[in-house]
Amino acid sequence: MATRRLEGWLSKSAGSAVLEANLAGFLAPLEAMAGRIPEARERLALSRELTDELGLRWQTGTHDLLGGFIEMLAGDPVAAEAHLQTAVDMFTAMGDMWFLSIVSTEQARALFEQDRDEDALSLIERLDASPGEPPDNLRYQIRRRDILGRILARRGDLDAGLGLAEEAVEIAGRTDYLGFHADALCGLADVHRRRARPEDAMAVLGEAIELYDRKGNLVRSSEARSLFEALGRGVATVRGSIGA
Repeated sequence: MATRRLEGWLSKSAGSAVLEANLAGFLAPLEAMAGRIPEARERLALSRELTDELGLRWQTGTHDLLGGFIEMLAGDPVAAEAHLQTAVDMFTAMGDMWFLSIVSTEQARALFEQDRDEDALSLIERLDASPGEPPDNLRYQIRRRDILGRILARRGDLDAGLGLAEEAVEIAGRTDYLGFHADALCGLADVHRRRARPEDAMAVLGEAIELYDRKGNLVRSSEARSLFEALGRGVATVRGSIGA
């Protein structure tokens, strides 16, 4: 529905290059969530070319944030990191700490996916120490706890990781950020999995799948379903061996 609405607005935006550039850019992640990664990349590249020609620095930074999102959906955290670093540089130069905090946590997530925990922690620590970090940026607060919780759990500090993951889910549940909420639930599932609690992981994955479906993020929904099914097979195998 969101895609059709944006496409309708885009068809009516002829004559307004600024509007066309913005609408085309925001259509790109919707294409990516539907699994149409090449189309998403092409649409974003065309949109970014327009914003560059028009000298729209803020929109260009936003496009690189969206580029990071698309590449993470494509399973390429290295390419995502490159997009996000460009966005970090752009928002730093503009002094836009609100968007810088969002972009930085997305970059930390890309680093985490590359097993670069120290770099991810360093990035978050620098942002925490910045006097300009906006305390009311809930997206930052959710993602920060999600990433830190996953890192701590991967390092073996399961209790601290669980606490942060649960905080991320609790904060996200008070917002209408369906994607952030679903991601936080997947982070909590990851911690439960590392705690050898597959049934708890499956429970929160079920919630994440529902939210991804509502958001229209078919890529993440499919990934969460695959993990849910794999955990279910493992639980069934364990139960079968006990009953044998």
